[in-house]
Amino acid sequence: LLASEETDLHTTIFLTHLHLDHMCNMGFVSDDVDIYATEPLLRIEEALETVGKGVHTLRTVGYKVLDPNKEYQIGDITIKPFVLNARSYQDLSFYVKTPDMKLHYTGDVVLHGDYVEAVWKEMEYIKNEKIDVLVCETTSLMDSTMEMFYGDKDAEIIGYPELPEGMLD
Repeated sequence: LLASEETDLHTTIFLTHLHLDHMCNMGFVSDDVDIYATEPLLRIEEALETVGKGVHTLRTVGYKVLDPNKEYQIGDITIKPFVLNARSYQDLSFYVKTPDMKLHYTGDVVLHGDYVEAVWKEMEYIKNEKIDVLVCETTSLMDSTMEMFYGDKDAEIIGYPELPEGMLD
């Protein structure tokens, strides 16, 4: 929602991490919309603002501190954060359960370093939840990833050419 738009809907935003492709327009979101971010992310953003490199904002209301160990209830929707790297600014993913569906949003998927154990734990959880939609984001799939999983850096990823029954898009 832009500051000039009105709606009867309640909107809440949960930030996964500080990369600009995930949060660069947060400063243009209406003050009526709650934006949640972890405390380490907020500290870094505040430091960036101090040196003139932060997100430009028209908001007069600050972000709300997100507790990564807490589930959130927004109306009929439950949001469960997963901390993927506790040593950074707490990169997150979110499991979202609505009355109609179960969705998981990964943020940026990283399968190396401190992320590996947390990502596998997260995937086991969402497998058991039998989610309806997985929104999976990543910035690259490198040769080293292909070699790690398939033993061959030239392995080909071949997508399934037909949509599974009941899937719209």
